[in-house]
Amino acid sequence: MKKTLLTFIISIFLINSSFSQISTEFQLKEASKVAVIFFNNLHSENFSKTYTLVYPKIIDSLPWVSSLEHAMDEFGEFGGRIEVSREFKSSLDGQSYGYYAIFEYKCNYKNTSEHSEQLILQQNDKRKWKIISWNYMFNSEE
Repeated sequence: MKKTLLTFIISIFLINSSFSQISTEFQLKEASKVAVIFFNNLHSENFSKTYTLVYPKIIDSLPWVSSLEHAMDEFGEFGGRIEVSREFKSSLDGQSYGYYAIFEYKCNYKNTSEHSEQLILQQNDKRKWKIISWNYMFNSEE
């Protein structure tokens, strides 16, 4: 009886762990789709469409679009982006409770070197992923 109960408990634990891992991978895959749409719109200069992917109340649309236009002018021609890491979190320091996806990229632009980007998304109450932060670091090619 004890052996059966122990086997049952271990089975429940393993099944729960498997579902948790599947859920995390699924959430990252869904968030990644939003990231791809964001970057596609960014590099085709559809800056106003990128704004539809931003979490409400983070920034108004005009400053958002203006900052993207300025950044793309400064970066120069886009040469490619490689995802370096992705991470799913159930909380993030300094943010409200919720689910977060963090993506790190190495990028190639004409006017920059050692260019890296970080995109942070939060899942809203309708289970849609929205951007809360796009950060970048680089050295200028001058």
